[in-house]
Amino acid sequence: MTPSPFSATYAEARGKFLEAAGAAGAELAAMSHPERGPDGGELATDVAWIGPTNATAVLVLVSATHGVEGHCGSGAQIDWLRRGEHQTLPGDVAVLMIHAINPYGFAWLRRVTEENIDLNRNWIDFDQPAPANPGYDELAAAAVPREWTDESQHAANRVLRAYAADHGPMGLQQALPGMQRIGHTLGLDELSLQTTDTDPGALMAGKYLSPKVYIRYSYGLFNRIGGLLLRFKVSDRVSIETRSGDQESMDVIYNIEKD
Repeated sequence: MTPSPFSATYAEARGKFLEAAGAAGAELAAMSHPERGPDGGELATDVAWIGPTNATAVLVLVSATHGVEGHCGSGAQIDWLRRGEHQTLPGDVAVLMIHAINPYGFAWLRRVTEENIDLNRNWIDFDQPAPANPGYDELAAAAVPREWTDESQHAANRVLRAYAADHGPMGLQQALPGMQRIGHTLGLDELSLQTTDTDPGALMAGKYLSPKVYIRYSYGLFNRIGGLLLRFKVSDRVSIETRSGDQESMDVIYNIEKD
């Protein structure tokens, strides 16, 4: 049985990619990253070229722009190589595969780089004026209080609830598109506003305490109910989740891979 193209770690994904690319006859190059992975291993962006150097067209396939999402993108690249799909392309077409363009985020299970940069959403032309967002200007002090106290949190929630009441939950989400960037600045892996079963505007703040442990706090801006989620990855297939708040639960999650 052929091993799954998907991987549990960056190191495993890199090994599978290099093996598959080598078997496909690709020309390989690697750009080393200055940081190390959680296992102390090397981090790198690997590049594979398949086809003529004078190709009239090039298919470019990139994985891990949002680091942790490389678990999916890397698997797709590896599966494409293993199935020999490059052999079906016209003779004047080449393939450029960029594996783990953000290896740090891939290895450390983060969307951003080691400098808290989102390679997709931080792509701003600073030679031009910054995009206008009057809604965020109105909410900036509430979104990022200068002091994190019980009083400042209650005051911020009042401002956010009032804005959502006037503009609707979607209006609030549109006014805070930079929340994820703010979260990374604060050292969080997740900071977002989501719609839940019990609240149309719940603030989520989460962080990986380790590659296997994730914790997230949520607060409903309308029902004012807080909740805590703790997820522990037991193995590649098994995770345990505990939740507290308006409902308490413990779930064992088993992932099944199908060929």
